[in-house]
Amino acid sequence: MRSDNEHGGSFALPKLFDSIAEENRPLLIRGDLSYGSDNMMRECENRLIRYLFKLKMSSGAKNLIRDIEHSNPNWANAGQGWQGYKTTFQLQGWEQKREALILRRQHKSKKAVVTKAIEDKQPTIFPELIEDEKATEWEYCVLVTNLNRSVLEIAQHYRDRGDCENNCDENKNQWGWGGFTTQDLASTRIMAAIIALISNWWNVYSRLAIPEKHAEAITSRPLL
Repeated sequence: MRSDNEHGGSFALPKLFDSIAEENRPLLIRGDLSYGSDNMMRECENRLIRYLFKLKMSSGAKNLIRDIEHSNPNWANAGQGWQGYKTTFQLQGWEQKREALILRRQHKSKKAVVTKAIEDKQPTIFPELIEDEKATEWEYCVLVTNLNRSVLEIAQHYRDRGDCENNCDENKNQWGWGGFTTQDLASTRIMAAIIALISNWWNVYSRLAIPEKHAEAITSRPLL
C-alpha cells in the first residue's frame, strides 16, 4: 500500500526488494506493461533476479515486429493458438540489449485488410484497400526477459502470471481493495489488512463447503 503519487509499478519492486532478505527474494518476477521499463529490468539484473515483463506497443516495439515479419522467421509453437519468435534487441533509452519474445495470434473477430495496387500505368500514392477473407491478420505481444527457457515455457510463464493476478483482481473488485482511500496512509493500510484477513477466512470457509474448486466472492457470498 503506497501513497497516491507512488501507486505505479515503477515504485513497487525496488523498494520491495530492499525489504526482503536476499535469501528470500523471488527467483522470477513477472509483470505487465507497468513493469516493462529499463529501470525495473536493471533493478532485477543488479540483484541477479530473473524477470519476464510485457512491453508497451511503442514505436520501437512496432518496428521490431515489422522487421521480424519481413524476415520471414520460423515461428515456434507458444501454446493456446500463439506463435513465438525469440530475438535480441535494444530500445531507445536502454543501456544494453535484451532478449525479447515476439508472440502473435491470428485475429478471430476482425476481417483482414490487405493493400492492392491499382493496375495502372501511372503510379498511385494511395493503393486500393480491399477485403481479403483468405488473408491473415495478427495480434501481437512483446515480452522481454532474462529467463533462459524455450518459447513455449516463457509464453506459459506469462499466461500463469495472469492467473495469479486474478486473486489480486478479486480482492480489489469483490472485497473492496480497489478504490478505498483516506488522507491517512496508516488507516488505509490497516483497512487493507482487515480486508485481506476477512478474504482469507472466507476462502477457507468456502473451500470447505465447495472443496473441488475456488469460488470467487461474487458468487460464493450469495450462494453460501
